[in-house]
Formats: sequence, structure tokens, C-alpha cells
Amino acid sequence: MSILSSAIGYFFGMWMQNIRAYPLLLFRFLIPIVLIFGATFSLQRRSRKTKIDSLPTLEQKREKFIVPTDFFNRELEFIKNDDYRHYLNPILKEMDNMETIRQNLKILMKRYSKYENMSQSSYSRRKKKGLELRNETFNQILETYAQVKKLKFSTVEMEKMEKGRVL
Repeated sequence: MSILSSAIGYFFGMWMQNIRAYPLLLFRFLIPIVLIFGATFSLQRRSRKTKIDSLPTLEQKREKFIVPTDFFNRELEFIKNDDYRHYLNPILKEMDNMETIRQNLKILMKRYSKYENMSQSSYSRRKKKGLELRNETFNQILETYAQVKKLKFSTVEMEKMEKGRVL
């Protein structure tokens, strides 16, 4: 028993001596303990102030829920009813527009070739007219190309994931 008491006395004496020699050593233990107590106190106080949601009132129970008419909800009805015509008709219309643009482009390309040949003529009047019409046709080709760029294939949009990027 005396060995134990002397060991405790020695340890306590050394500890007190270290605290006197290095007073900042005590802060190593005190600051985390104070922070833990402070956080616990603030959480307890905050939890008392929070209001628990109650059951809906009678007015809230009678209130009708209205489904918003956004794009997803409108399209969902067509999918539920298996109404694929809703998508096919606009797709066919867009494809017809593309076909007419392609045919117009073909005609313009033939016309451009014709006027390009005219512009290389040895007759000055024919050459001048060929250059003017060739430039005019080229501008029409550019306008047709701009129409193709403006086309939006928004009827059915599909995204393909390839190597982590959206195409």
C-alpha cells in the first residue's frame, strides 16, 4: 500500500510541477473539453427551440392537390397510354422538312455547277452573268445551310453516354 501511495504522490507531484513549469500544457486538455461542452449546450438549446411539424389542419386536408402542367407530366400521359403517334407525327414532319431542304440543296448545287461553267466562258457577257448568278446561288446555298443549322430535333431527344460525356 505504501508503494502505491508513494507512486501516486510522486506522479501527482510531477504533474503539478509540470503544470507550474509549463502552464500552457493545461490548455491542451482544457480547450477540447470546453468546446465539447459548448457544442453540447448549444445543440440542446437549439433542439428545444425547434418546432415539430404537426398533423395537417382541416383546411389543409380539404385542399386539392393540383399536378403541375410541366413538360414531364404532359409527356407522361402519352407514355402511359402508349400513344406513340404523338411522337411519330412530328418526327415524320421534321423528316419531310429535311427531305425538302435536301432536294432544294440538290437543285441549288446543279444550278451552281451550271453557273460556274458559264463563268468560265470565253464570252464576256456570258461570263459576267455566270459570275453574278453563281454568287447569288452560293448565297442561297448558305441560306439553306443556315436553315439546316436552325432545325431542332426536339420531338424526341436522346442522350448517349460515351466515356462519361454527353453527346
